[in-house]
Amino acid sequence: METDKNFQTIKRVENLLALDQDIDINTRYELALAYFNIERFSQAKHHLDIILNQTPSNINARFALGMASMSTGDYTEAVTNLTEVIKYDSTFVEAYKHLGAILLTLGKLEEALDWLLKACEIEPDYLDAYIVLGDIYLEMGKVPEAKASYETAIDIDENNLDGQMGLAMLFLSQGDMEGLNDQYKKIKPLNIEMAEKIRSLFLS
Repeated sequence: METDKNFQTIKRVENLLALDQDIDINTRYELALAYFNIERFSQAKHHLDIILNQTPSNINARFALGMASMSTGDYTEAVTNLTEVIKYDSTFVEAYKHLGAILLTLGKLEEALDWLLKACEIEPDYLDAYIVLGDIYLEMGKVPEAKASYETAIDIDENNLDGQMGLAMLFLSQGDMEGLNDQYKKIKPLNIEMAEKIRSLFLS
């Protein structure tokens, strides 16, 4: 199992550190990701900080630190690190997407929109970006734009649950029970539990 692999990595590398063995940056990064994967974010951040003190331009470590900060709700640190990633690599679309998602959470909709539009410009088939873009537009009250964004995500992959759910929530927000019922039928083969939640909405 993946969890077992993470614990094995942690045990192996921490044993080396306990013996005062030097470890290279790649091994420390492996350790940080193992901690991240089991949601021990403070330990992940500790090792990522060590890596970045040695190699400030390490964008993978910088991105991982941004994600760890996002996971612990430290949005200011997350925004700082994700912005730094983009300074080093302006094509790192995952950083754009997560920046937009954080700013959406913080209610900074115009800034969030800018980052997501850039992500979609860099990678026009980046499905996840269109879903966050749809969420931003919906929060802004721009329903046609939100619908178009979710539909673009679904065009890329019609079996993507997040895109289908985004469209369902849009129909719900507009009181469109017919559209919501149609989404129920599309979501049911993908995830029966989520489909039943949708069904309960238009039956209530």
